[in-house]
Amino acid sequence: MRFYCQPVSLNRLNLWLWLSCILFLGIIFQLEKTDAISLVAIILGVIFLILAIYVGLSSYILLEPAAHQLSLRYPFSRQGLIISPQQFTLVSESPRTITIKSKGTSQYRFWLGTKKTQQLLKYWEELI
Repeated sequence: MRFYCQPVSLNRLNLWLWLSCILFLGIIFQLEKTDAISLVAIILGVIFLILAIYVGLSSYILLEPAAHQLSLRYPFSRQGLIISPQQFTLVSESPRTITIKSKGTSQYRFWLGTKKTQQLLKYWEELI
């Protein structure tokens, strides 16, 4: 089962900040152009849309009940982080975020929808 989510960490938020910089540059170029539509603004807007869709669709949690493992996929990474639920504990949960902590010092926060959070918790309990 695949759950689309956004990891809530400083590195991933920086990725969204850079994407918003592309959008704001396109807006600035358009506002500086007085007579017509700016081609640079359109190109930057299209680049922003393509990258935003890619980042949104390439961030997901893949649950594999048969193999008893959880795979965390991030944008611009070749391989996902594959973990078994026995190595991690569910630290906290709210209606939209889940925090998972490893036995070491790693901690992962994910932002999901309310229904997806409930489904993930249900599958998490089945895996353990």
